[in-house]
Amino acid sequence: LEIGSNTFIPGFEDAVIGMEIGEEKDINLTFPEDYMSEDLKGQEVVFKVKVNEIKTREVPKLDKDFFEDLNIEGIDSKEKLEEMLKEEIIHTKSHQLENEYIDKVLEKAISNMKIEIEEELIEDEQEHMYSELVERLAMQGVSEELYFEYTKTTKEDVISKMKDEAEKRIKVRYLLREVVKAEKLKVTDKEAKDEVKEMAKMYNVTEEEIMKEIQDLEYIKGDLLIKKAINVIKN
Repeated sequence: LEIGSNTFIPGFEDAVIGMEIGEEKDINLTFPEDYMSEDLKGQEVVFKVKVNEIKTREVPKLDKDFFEDLNIEGIDSKEKLEEMLKEEIIHTKSHQLENEYIDKVLEKAISNMKIEIEEELIEDEQEHMYSELVERLAMQGVSEELYFEYTKTTKEDVISKMKDEAEKRIKVRYLLREVVKAEKLKVTDKEAKDEVKEMAKMYNVTEEEIMKEIQDLEYIKGDLLIKKAINVIKN
């Protein structure tokens, strides 16, 4: 818990301030009426708290030792560090805006499509999306059971809410497939290998490491083909 972050309910941080390492304390609080969990809204509770450790955030001095520890080529001053961070932020925001624009373009395109999708295909996509969710939760150390308990939902509830997005994904795939056919789009081995080089530069690894991870150039070709189809729709 970072004091001042206000990440927990009001009153908790105030009650913790002043406690010492090893100290235990009961904190009596009432959950807010607008709390996300229905079971806890407005409920009076007792938190049994023990302080195991206290840390202080220390901001390092931007001196020679700092930049040596940072070990980024060409970055040896506050000004150069700020310029690098500015470029990274601009790149991240530009990428985010581009993705948002692509989403809107694809949504507009599929809104003009006339297509019937079998229910079984949508259900398969929903299951796939649910598996993706479970993987993301696992990476954060959250189990399915804990997620259901926290959100007061079931697997069926979660999958049901994914139906519209699943249908959208399928329509986008059909759309891009038809654009590839209509425009006779292709990706050469050279284009795929150039993309591997760019990825190696981006992630600061060797091309061999990238190839070991993806195993086959066909994966890169498929990704580039999708990008080409999207560019056709954008333009």
